Amino acid sequence: MIRVTTVGWKDYHNVLETIRRKVFVIEQRLPTSYQQDQFDPESIHVLAINAEGLPIGTGRIKPSGHLGRLAVLMPWRGQKVGKLILEALIEESKRAKHQELHLHANFDNLSFYLKHNFTPDGPVFMDGGVPHQKMIYRRTLQSASLTSNSKINQVQYMQHG
Repeated sequence: MIRVTTVGWKDYHNVLETIRRKVFVIEQRLPTSYQQDQFDPESIHVLAINAEGLPIGTGRIKPSGHLGRLAVLMPWRGQKVGKLILEALIEESKRAKHQELHLHANFDNLSFYLKHNFTPDGPVFMDGGVPHQKMIYRRTLQSASLTSNSKINQVQYMQHG
């Protein structure tokens, strides 16, 4: 059984940083800035824990409603850990009274967020040498409302990427 819980940065920063470092810096070879920034102390953090009590994933929401730093350790991918983390973050956003969430999705993860009612917003852009797409989640949004704009963005990336 996997449990996702809200944790405080002050008490859990070492655990959260370890997961991020493994996923973003070591595995994805992104700059160290993807591990920690000045928004961490004021953000809402969640931590996924496996049945043995070991940390296996994390994510956060900044006060602005920006969702990010979603990371799942490699052995746990494909087991719905990311889905559980995202659902926990969406629940936490309700408590924080965010009407809208936004994120910058790694282009390879676009379908994951589309399945969870996020929609593309704007053009594809590069971040850390990786193509990304800004995406928005609105409380009233239905998954069927995928706009043709997102299809245009995908085609543009494929042509220019």
